[in-house]
Amino acid sequence: MNHTFRPFNPDSDKNTVARFLLDTQTITGTVPADVDENWKRYLSSILLAQKRDPNYCAMMLGEDGLTVGFIDAFPLIKDSVTGFVRFDYIVPEKRKLGLGRKLLEYALAILSRAGCKRVCLDVAKTNIAAIAFYQRLGWTMTGEGNGPFLKMSREI
Repeated sequence: MNHTFRPFNPDSDKNTVARFLLDTQTITGTVPADVDENWKRYLSSILLAQKRDPNYCAMMLGEDGLTVGFIDAFPLIKDSVTGFVRFDYIVPEKRKLGLGRKLLEYALAILSRAGCKRVCLDVAKTNIAAIAFYQRLGWTMTGEGNGPFLKMSREI
């Protein structure tokens, strides 16, 4: 099955990604007290990343043209050889089909072209499925993150 990627569009995609973010926060038990304010801050951060390169925040589309995933990954400003995956998401009904791997491969290719040699991310300690997924793809634990998160990384 072919999947395509296109840059996040704040006009047409913001409600979809807001749902993805809330779903992830619900799964991990990290829903903020003010969901709307949290979304506004996150949307601002997406737009800042896209000023650097529109492809840093992308929608993954299925053959039917419907959104099946979203990735938000970019090189760190203070360490340009390190990329950071801030958010990646596959819709629940499309999980366990290899799409998460394709989504991360897309992000790693973008980061590699930007000069990154390694990539890191934070994952909720309670998200056992995500931790196992990343480990299967060669990610290793590198320490405790802020609050309920673990840090993971891998070479590109």
